[in-house]
Amino acid sequence: MNVTAVTIPQLFYDFIARVIPGFFLSALFLLFFPVLSEDYLPEAFTASDNFISSFFKAAGYLIICYIIGWILEGYRVKSSSKSVTKEHEAKLEPDEITLSKMYKTIRNTYEKVGFRIIKLRAEARMLEANRMAAYLVAILCFVFFIIAIFQKGFQESDTYIWLGKSLILFVVGYSFQKSEPKAWNRYWGNVKEQYRILFDKEKDSKQKKSDK
Repeated sequence: MNVTAVTIPQLFYDFIARVIPGFFLSALFLLFFPVLSEDYLPEAFTASDNFISSFFKAAGYLIICYIIGWILEGYRVKSSSKSVTKEHEAKLEPDEITLSKMYKTIRNTYEKVGFRIIKLRAEARMLEANRMAAYLVAILCFVFFIIAIFQKGFQESDTYIWLGKSLILFVVGYSFQKSEPKAWNRYWGNVKEQYRILFDKEKDSKQKKSDK
């Protein structure tokens, strides 16, 4: 296995599973807390920036998104990964190896197929991290709603705006949560299907050679 075959899929995985959730969380903050975009965005990116300056700022932002994605992955709760994995493990034939060994065997033997499977795994991780991001911002909005109830400086309309934002984000987070089991089912289903297709062919070809 060459270096490119290992590096490119891993970078692709990192972008989907970590950079996108980091960007999603930062976008939610800027969307639901507009004061952040008003105060910081004009200073971060200005029209007078040259190409090199813009490039390094964009690269720095991607790194920040990547780190945020790592943090979200570390704090995810109620992942459907384990339950879906157990369901698929229970359906394996007695003489079959575990799903994790199937996945590693495919990656080590068939790089292109392994790359497609990595994409499915990254999508499942992305849904989990995006769900955590939506719930996190929803909780913050709900905290502001509680503060607004007891704070005289807030107008009544502002109070219900915070409640509305919180409810919207909880719905968004729940939609990600509902999609997670389907994503993990696609991932493990593909692992089993591809392993059986690829290695059953090898067994058949070896059997034919031995028969000759």
